[in-house]
Amino acid sequence: MTYGSGKVVNFRITRSEAAGKTQVPTDDSIWDHDNPRPVLRLITCDPTTPLDGGHYQGNWVVWAEPA
Repeated sequence: MTYGSGKVVNFRITRSEAAGKTQVPTDDSIWDHDNPRPVLRLITCDPTTPLDGGHYQGNWVVWAEPA
C-alpha cells in the first residue's frame, strides 16, 4: 500500500472469516482507533451467500497488519 506521503507499507493477512451482515465485529479488532500502528481491515460481500434484494446476505472480513 502506498500512502499519500509516498511511503510504502506492506501488509500481511493475519485473519479472515465469513460473517453475517449483523455479525461483523464492532469491537477493537475492527475499529482500533487507539492503535499507534497502521492496521488494514477489509469488509466485503461474501459471494458464496445467497442474494437478498440484490445484496449478498453475508460479508467476508479480513484483518491485516504491517509485514
